[in-house]
Amino acid sequence: MRIPFWVPSLWIAAALIGQPQRPWLALAGYHGLCLAGSLDRKAWALGRVDRVGLAWIIAALPLLFLPWLLPPLTAFPKGPLSLLMSRLPGGLPGQIAYALVVNAPVEEAYWRGALLREKGRWSLLQHGCAFGLHHAVAAAILFPWPWVLPALLLPALAGAGWSWLARRNGGAAVPFLQHAVADLSVLILVACQMKTAL
Repeated sequence: MRIPFWVPSLWIAAALIGQPQRPWLALAGYHGLCLAGSLDRKAWALGRVDRVGLAWIIAALPLLFLPWLLPPLTAFPKGPLSLLMSRLPGGLPGQIAYALVVNAPVEEAYWRGALLREKGRWSLLQHGCAFGLHHAVAAAILFPWPWVLPALLLPALAGAGWSWLARRNGGAAVPFLQHAVADLSVLILVACQMKTAL
């Protein structure tokens, strides 16, 4: 089934605005739409992991240590984000499991599998910008405005790099592993900062 890239983003925005007490509804709907858009078996192709891919995976590993090295950020957003984190089931272990088992593989199958093949004429920069805009939509609801720019730029750069890796290696194995590391580091960062903020 063809799901345009803006449909899951629109869903997550509408669900977060309309049902802020039920953030799992936004996530379940978003991942359901991504899954529906990547039902083709080719979207789940892993491709190969060569030396360059392995180097990219190793280069991402320091991200896991970054959250513990950062001092408490006084401007770290509380409000909607603390509500979101407190209302997702399973606490931090459950959120980590969801990120690794659902978010990273489903997003990679959709963004790097289905959409990258469908939008083959798109440049890697366009593909990265679409991925960044998707993250900026949710960030605009959850964060104060100064935080929206990094939420746009970092996923846009990562998305462009992951798209290049997926095209180069013929699948999403390397982007998935990097995405999983990035998700894990973001969740640890949020948990560390929320602990100091609360």
